[in-house]
Amino acid sequence: MKVLDKKITIDDYFEKERVNETRNEFIAGEVYPLTLSSFIHNLIVSNLKLDIEIASIYNRIKNI
Repeated sequence: MKVLDKKITIDDYFEKERVNETRNEFIAGEVYPLTLSSFIHNLIVSNLKLDIEIASIYNRIKNI
């Protein structure tokens, strides 16, 4: 479902996004609403961030 029927510029999109309470996605001049992420999605992202941080710390310690 598109939010707008007409194409907009990237500058217009960023201007509107600064004041919007909901997040949208800009694709080829058209704006689409983003859906909320699920608990599983957030869990996967959190685990990936943790893995990256641990790998980064390990590499720093290994190079000392």
